[in-house]
Amino acid sequence: AQQQLFHRYALTVLWFQTSHPDVVADTKKNQLGLTVGDGTAESNRYDGTDNSYSDNNGIVSSNDIQWKQSTNWLSSKGLCLWHGVTCHPHEEYGVKFDGDYHVAILNLTENNLHGILPREVWVSLTKVKALDLSGNELEGTIGREVGELADLEDLFLSSNKFT
Repeated sequence: AQQQLFHRYALTVLWFQTSHPDVVADTKKNQLGLTVGDGTAESNRYDGTDNSYSDNNGIVSSNDIQWKQSTNWLSSKGLCLWHGVTCHPHEEYGVKFDGDYHVAILNLTENNLHGILPREVWVSLTKVKALDLSGNELEGTIGREVGELADLEDLFLSSNKFT
């Protein structure tokens, strides 16, 4: 149960870190070592008042970085019913399991994800077999933690802005 809770936490971090303008801007600036505001912790904190961030192409609003598909994300439904999440077999006679179980596949291809891929994805989804985040606007670096995903068979990260 603790591992499934960690999966839910990691996927929640993924959603916030790739879909909310302030969080996307702050994580990008922090990873790149840029100063936000006056550089104080107070100026770096998300306060929910601004729904846009600025990138090299100008102001980007929450409408610009809204996921194309987010069915059941952050709902009371089990993460096995969240869009793009497939759990390891835990189904009875073809009925999808409405609960939290080990994530086998995370497929958010061309889903308009922006920003930095959070570390939690690599360290929590230990039993993931396929990870497809291709065709998004993700950037930053891929951490060494990806090597810890011993069950990973397929990794698709093309058409992003990783360095």
